[in-house]
Amino acid sequence: VAAVALLFRDSAWLTDNIFNKSLTEGASAKHFYAHVSGLANWPHNLAIAILGALGLIAIALLLRMQSRLLAIVAITAIACCYSGDTFLRAFGVVQWLALAWALVKDRRSPLTLFAIASIAATLRIAFTVSHAWYGAFLSAPVYLLIAYLLFEYLPARGICTRRAAMLWLIPIVFICGRELLTQHEAYAQKRFPIVTKRGTFYDHNQDRAAALNAFLSSNPTGTLVVIPEGITLNYLAGLRTPLTFHTFTPVETSDPAVESKIIAELTAHPPTRIAIVTRDVREFGYQGFGADYDQRLAALIAARYTIERRERGPHFELIVVK
Repeated sequence: VAAVALLFRDSAWLTDNIFNKSLTEGASAKHFYAHVSGLANWPHNLAIAILGALGLIAIALLLRMQSRLLAIVAITAIACCYSGDTFLRAFGVVQWLALAWALVKDRRSPLTLFAIASIAATLRIAFTVSHAWYGAFLSAPVYLLIAYLLFEYLPARGICTRRAAMLWLIPIVFICGRELLTQHEAYAQKRFPIVTKRGTFYDHNQDRAAALNAFLSSNPTGTLVVIPEGITLNYLAGLRTPLTFHTFTPVETSDPAVESKIIAELTAHPPTRIAIVTRDVREFGYQGFGADYDQRLAALIAARYTIERRERGPHFELIVVK
């Protein structure tokens, strides 16, 4: 990493894209990352984590019951009330408690390493440790902590027997089963075909499928830029973009200095077509492209391009200008 930073320290590719300050600084970035981390609504998010932690404590106590049948029934009842989100959010608190315990009482234990790895990966989602949204990737080390803590560390310290520890599989199986069912239902919604040069795929949004089919069937040529986001359309149409900027969401382009660079590129290398698509940008604290950010860029497009086609539906709109 250090070598790459030295080699490309003066590269616009590195400074304008990978380490672009607009991605980490400014009002839009602060708004966006406050919601990603859960800091924007931390009392609510912390309450969910604490509630989940209390459920974990209850299950840990049930593992010590003499009656295995009663323990299974009680743990199953708790598992029915749990969601995967609540379970993982609990470890947003547990990981810190595990690290504190390991450093004070059991520093040589692998628990120290597992807790540090878990915390390091979830710092960006500190109050929203979850398998959803950005947590899909950042929560992966949490799974290792869960496996080690519940099935190895606690039984080895006499909190429960190794046989009783297998009852942790009850909430885990419930959560995984419920998530698989949810994903199965979501996948079943993708029933509207979109025919492309790359093959046919299916979308859950009928309006978007119709709009993309209409655009792609016209066999567009030249170059294409998609605003505010959707470079996949370039891939599906087999058209390159002449710009170094690939997405135009507020967190990346609302900075006037960044907008000026895009305008300069667009002027120097004008694309044949620009596709403006539906993209909800409220998560960044804005209403829409050209409405309350990148107005100069939108004005330039309006002045130099004319509408070639417009596909409008209740749930998606595609405007192609040429």
